[in-house]
Amino acid sequence: MKRFIVFVIGLTFLGIHFSSCQGGGCEMMYPCTAINFGTYIPNDSTKNWLPTKIDSIKLINSNGYISNLIFAIYDNTTEREISYRNEPDGGDCGRTQDCSDYYYLGRKGWQYASVDLGLNFMVFRMPSMSVTQTLHYKPSPSEIYSHGDILLAQIGSNYFVTTYTEGIFIQSLILNGIRFNSVYEIPYSKNASGIYPAKAYFSKNLGLIGYVLSNGEVWCLDIK
Repeated sequence: MKRFIVFVIGLTFLGIHFSSCQGGGCEMMYPCTAINFGTYIPNDSTKNWLPTKIDSIKLINSNGYISNLIFAIYDNTTEREISYRNEPDGGDCGRTQDCSDYYYLGRKGWQYASVDLGLNFMVFRMPSMSVTQTLHYKPSPSEIYSHGDILLAQIGSNYFVTTYTEGIFIQSLILNGIRFNSVYEIPYSKNASGIYPAKAYFSKNLGLIGYVLSNGEVWCLDIK
């Protein structure tokens, strides 16, 4: 009799466990299948942010030092992942795995190199992506879109980002004796130590036009 009771209790437990696994916690019993949402390319509205042609360029600092730069077109496509949910991994109930899809970001701009200064930097445009409710369910391609175009400058390991709707707008600015019009000043927003670029200047049709180091030294580009 005792064995029969144990057997019934065992069957009851298995039935409860089985029904719970078929319920709300385990209804998505399928593997993650990646979706490529394609390549997102900057809109034509940003094509006038960068110079279309450069014949020669110099980097000039506030002490009168001039460095001739080597420059080339920068064109790169980067893969980005979108984590969209946790779902059962096919094992016991409650065990989950992170799933993600991916898309590509197109970058296009200019890269510069100063041999005597040992400095490499670049300025490029790319779209800023927006994805709705990605942590709750798997999005469809129509729910991932280009939120807006942005211009980035990398000076050493420091990044400056502008959408031309943020930062400080300056109608006319003189950097090391060179006048620039319609300038946006973007500060560096992260903590840094030593001497580093503290802010950068952008101008339409020219892209990155200069930057200021944390010690107050001003550098600007002389693009022709």
